[in-house]
Amino acid sequence: MKLLSTDILGQINTAICGDKKSFEILQSQGIVKTYTKGYRIYPDSDELLGFLYVISGKIRFFSVSSNAKEITIFTIGDKESCIISTSCIFSHIQADVVLEFMVDSEVFIVPNRVFDMLTHNNESIMRFNLSLVSKRLKQAFDTINDVTFKSLKNRVVKFLLSNAKDNRVEVSQESIANNIGSAREAVARVIKELKSQGLIDTSRNEILLTKKLYELSDEIES
Repeated sequence: MKLLSTDILGQINTAICGDKKSFEILQSQGIVKTYTKGYRIYPDSDELLGFLYVISGKIRFFSVSSNAKEITIFTIGDKESCIISTSCIFSHIQADVVLEFMVDSEVFIVPNRVFDMLTHNNESIMRFNLSLVSKRLKQAFDTINDVTFKSLKNRVVKFLLSNAKDNRVEVSQESIANNIGSAREAVARVIKELKSQGLIDTSRNEILLTKKLYELSDEIES
């Protein structure tokens, strides 16, 4: 089992508003795991889950409808965390949420029972929990708002801007559709429209964003 450096453990402990005692518990009870790109953890999985802190990587949390359509609820990346899977917060909520590792990732996991103990023994950590839960719930409500009220074109543009690196997005049209809860054929039509308007350029599984797309985004948000 890989051991974390004192510096990284200190960063995690500071992130959760912990103290010396919580640091010692993280050091003795925390687990480091690595996952390859594309690996998924389903609700009925035997994977050890709990408080997740992303040391490096990116994780997508999504739901699947009865007709197998996927929609991303939110994503977390480097130095971000999630406690939706911890029993101390959502012990009475049943949600079929799937985790997908979008890139090779390394995560620090504190098992439910351990983080439950930390939460109940430290008011600062409890406040951290409530703050983080509020943040994740807001992201979930933003997703609902986008799906309900925003046009498909706006949702595709938002996805591209949110996932661009150096003005490029390495993604397939099917992946975009899965992330925003739409059909691949509908996304393909939007991508074709954006390209014809000079807002993007495309190659195999890669989309190049132009300055005009960023200007369009400013108009949408204003």
